[in-house]
Amino acid sequence: MRDASGFNRMNEDFAKMKEDFGASIVRMYYPTCTKSIVFKNAIRAAAKNNMAIILQVWTNFGNGDVWRRSQQAIYDTLDDPEFAAVAPYVVHSADWGSEPVGDGMDSSNFVNDLKEFRRRMNEHDIKAGISEDWDRPRSLRNGDNLTDLGRGIRGSSDYAHIHPMPFYHGNNPESKAWAYVQQATQWVLDHVKLPTMITESPWAWGPTNHNPGRSDVGVAQYRRYWKTFDDNCEWFKEKNVGWFLHAWQGEDKFDIVKPGASGYVIPDWRPRRC
Repeated sequence: MRDASGFNRMNEDFAKMKEDFGASIVRMYYPTCTKSIVFKNAIRAAAKNNMAIILQVWTNFGNGDVWRRSQQAIYDTLDDPEFAAVAPYVVHSADWGSEPVGDGMDSSNFVNDLKEFRRRMNEHDIKAGISEDWDRPRSLRNGDNLTDLGRGIRGSSDYAHIHPMPFYHGNNPESKAWAYVQQATQWVLDHVKLPTMITESPWAWGPTNHNPGRSDVGVAQYRRYWKTFDDNCEWFKEKNVGWFLHAWQGEDKFDIVKPGASGYVIPDWRPRRC
């Protein structure tokens, strides 16, 4: 298998995302390599395909200080004059982790360190924030209000990249998932009041270790789930909210790419642009 962190693999995947699905932005997810080359290759591949990239600090699920090495790799990339010159035009934003609150990353100094990361990114004209369950009860949300931590994160963020998760929250069937996505997104729009995108909101096309108790899974459910996002294109436009299909490859039964790269779980589908 070719190195997923290598330029050739990224360039090929980005080109397929754009050609087959009309993608314009790629969201990095759990870039476990903590060397700057992974971020440099991602920026190169995005630029070559005339796409944007969302960089992401690897949380290591909150274990140790691996996130600091990942963060430093992003700093080193942007301090390189070659990448500093193109980053404002290619890097859409930089996430200080995917679910860093849920993972317990940097729990002792979270807001201050997020604020510093944002400052460093803003120096390069890159917006920064976190990718997270913004409606996470008791940690970021307290009823209809934000907790102290939630308010601190909001004040240290340029945007809200959100994870409405009907697949994990409760055991409702896929047919009720869209209602959950709508209400969770609207809650962020009403209470966080930052530019918002849905960066993670998966469903599974088969049994998976991601929430193994989930019963309503299958190819039919997966296809209906994502086509419902597409069917509500006008709602997303009205709310000024974008969304990502999570995931491309590497997340088991969440992937749109079939095992062995043998086509797509949803064939002949190109989401609409409203």
